[in-house]
Amino acid sequence: MKTESAGIVVYRVLSAVILTVLMSNAHAADLQAKTTDGQVIQGEYLGSENDIVRLKTSYGVVSIPSKNIVTLLAVNSPDKAAPGTAPAKGEDINVDALVFKEPKNVVLSSLLAARMPRIPEPDVRSRLELFRCIRNFGDSSDASRQRIVRTLSGFGLMAYPFIEGAYNGPNELQDKVELIQAVTGTRKPYSAQIFASVHAAALNDISRAANEAPQLPYESLAPRNAVTSREQRLKNLARDIRLIEGYASASGGPFNALFLMGIYKSRYSGDADALLKNLTLDRIRLAGTASNFKDPRSGWTSDDRVLLIELVFPLYFKDNADLKSIAESFLKNLIPDHHPEWDAPQAEWFQWWSKQRSQILKAK
Repeated sequence: MKTESAGIVVYRVLSAVILTVLMSNAHAADLQAKTTDGQVIQGEYLGSENDIVRLKTSYGVVSIPSKNIVTLLAVNSPDKAAPGTAPAKGEDINVDALVFKEPKNVVLSSLLAARMPRIPEPDVRSRLELFRCIRNFGDSSDASRQRIVRTLSGFGLMAYPFIEGAYNGPNELQDKVELIQAVTGTRKPYSAQIFASVHAAALNDISRAANEAPQLPYESLAPRNAVTSREQRLKNLARDIRLIEGYASASGGPFNALFLMGIYKSRYSGDADALLKNLTLDRIRLAGTASNFKDPRSGWTSDDRVLLIELVFPLYFKDNADLKSIAESFLKNLIPDHHPEWDAPQAEWFQWWSKQRSQILKAK
């Protein structure tokens, strides 16, 4: 017996499925094709020619080489997409185009400038108190520093310019990291820019420290396990950097989510300092920024939710297990409950999100 070619087998299966559909008196049915790369494509059968099977999906006409089809099934037709969500009739699209692309020109400072509430102007008494707290912070004991932090926190947005402008000189980073606790806390989304600037300064410091030559011990007979000042400084800077990220997570909101997302994308895409990597904690921290997205006081809007989801989806489908893990934990807090399986092909997720996106935006 001669071996049948893959194309002949597919066409025989196709013919049988089409016959079943046409003879059925039940609901209208579509054809569902599963391809060799794992994608599942469903749509109305338009015909086949030159070993190409054409299906009309809600997103346009998809042409699939018959050799790439693993299975072909008749299924009940899904609800049609809402008007305006599908391409024009007869439009051919490439299956490979059903992928998430990262939005461009998303800048934290620009988003904050457009959304941040007006900062109240302090009266004379408040201004003096703010100056006093800032001036005394650097020379205060730990207990006094905590009292100052609580006092500054009570001023709310009014204190932000004073905090942002203080302790930015050389060797003042440690003071600044402690001071910005005053802008940390639940439902403080507008602190993201302060966190971002201090975090950037700390990254610059740790980069310089890492490139410095190790200092020689002062005594040749120093203990073999003695820690040099450079090594200790690297550890202290790494601790400060991770503290700032913890502040951002605790404060929540879309701007802190955007801030942390940029950090983790860079950290787990390249060769970051091992002192800064903690996948489990980073995954929890980013997800934490979205834990209260339904609370309007957290700064979240429907537009923010859509933007952050569309920024994270490309990370989820990267060939990077760490980024995929971080993205999945974040998406679980933001996307609707009824969604494709997490291991579903990207095309299936793309089609699902194309419908869900408009529903989220309408729920303003």
